[in-house]
Amino acid sequence: MTEALVVVKDLKKHFPVQRSLVAKLLTGTKDQWVRAVDGVDFVIHNQETLGLVGESGCGKTTLGRTLVGLYEPTAGSVTFAGQDVFQLKKTNPVAFYRQVQMVFQNPYASLNPRKTVREILSQPLKVRDRYNPKELEEAIQRLLEQVGLNKYHMDRYPHQFSGGQRQRVSIARALAMQPSFIVCDEPVSALDVSVQAQILNLLQDLQVRHQLTYLFISHDLSVVRYLCDRVAVMYLGKIVELGNTEEVFNHPVHPYTEALLSSMPQIKRDPNQKKILLTGSVPSPLDPPPGCSFHPRCIAKVGKICELESPELIACSPGHFAACHRGQA
Repeated sequence: MTEALVVVKDLKKHFPVQRSLVAKLLTGTKDQWVRAVDGVDFVIHNQETLGLVGESGCGKTTLGRTLVGLYEPTAGSVTFAGQDVFQLKKTNPVAFYRQVQMVFQNPYASLNPRKTVREILSQPLKVRDRYNPKELEEAIQRLLEQVGLNKYHMDRYPHQFSGGQRQRVSIARALAMQPSFIVCDEPVSALDVSVQAQILNLLQDLQVRHQLTYLFISHDLSVVRYLCDRVAVMYLGKIVELGNTEEVFNHPVHPYTEALLSSMPQIKRDPNQKKILLTGSVPSPLDPPPGCSFHPRCIAKVGKICELESPELIACSPGHFAACHRGQA
């Protein structure tokens, strides 16, 4: 096992719900907090890809943005190569972003529509190093070639590209700082299936070439299974299962993981495999239920303990962790 590059301990990110004084007086309510990320622990090893999956609204994107310093945490810590992420970002932000970058879900929204590709890529390159005009031109061309674009794309604007090409530009912008860790926030969810495959293969090639480490956020389980070494399953701000990708897919422990996997589209489904249909809806992160957060929808409750005590994420086999009273009974 390679050494740990990113270590996350009891990370929390809560957002306040702004209410007027009149509303508080009329309803008698106090300040409320959206518990987007509510106590998360995990490690990402050097040059591995950790997949993060879960339903929309479970806190995946908030977690990713907190890791790269876009959000200040409510509590907990994140260390990158032994350095405190939030302290490093405050004291030396250039040094921090030379090591950590992010590829966003929607490249059309994350790229400045008023700037050409040349201008978009010039900015991080100038921050990273000093270039004369000729060297800068060559550096931009090398970046474009790495992501499968050509020199004549330099002077185009984002709206002149296809969705896949725009995502390639976003990846090139992330690579410009020569990082070692990249958070990919659903980078292929808005693309056609054929283009998705091209971008996934590109990410794999770049990982080998530049010795990169990824946190890959997605709701597409087939993509995660193809790309990721390990997978973490998130529900209502917490990680409920974590382990080697094939181990989690073949031997899920948490009922929520089982339900997610049973919902995967399959060309030929095993007749002995039952499809699990969850009832109800995801509880509000404003007021999560006591005990196990999944118990209102769980079909495998083991008793009152599920409603009263929150299970800890503990090992159920070597390298495979789950937060479920059923597996701990």
